[in-house]
Amino acid sequence: MRISVNVQIKDDDGEKFMGRGPYELLRRVDKLGSIRQAAIDMDMSYAKAHKLLKNLEKNLGVQLMEKTIGGADHGGTKLTAEARVVLKLYVEMVREIETFAQGSFAKFMENLTKL
Repeated sequence: MRISVNVQIKDDDGEKFMGRGPYELLRRVDKLGSIRQAAIDMDMSYAKAHKLLKNLEKNLGVQLMEKTIGGADHGGTKLTAEARVVLKLYVEMVREIETFAQGSFAKFMENLTKL
């Protein structure tokens, strides 16, 4: 038996804007250099990926991507330094929450065996 934690960040209206999906999308944009390629890699439409990332930027109040259009390099998307910090902070937060949840679950199991 184990515990599973799904961390989501929601706006003031209760709408999710950050979680595993947007995190993974940002990570893949970083790796692949393209929102379109990241979306394809996640079996997601470009429109949905673009909307998720724009919503993430809006809610965090941070520019996450720098786009280049066309040219010899055919354009692409790079993450900003702030986006890299957001990814790092998200991973750290999730790890802290998971560590807390594991400890809490261990206490639960220990008390359950005393019943």
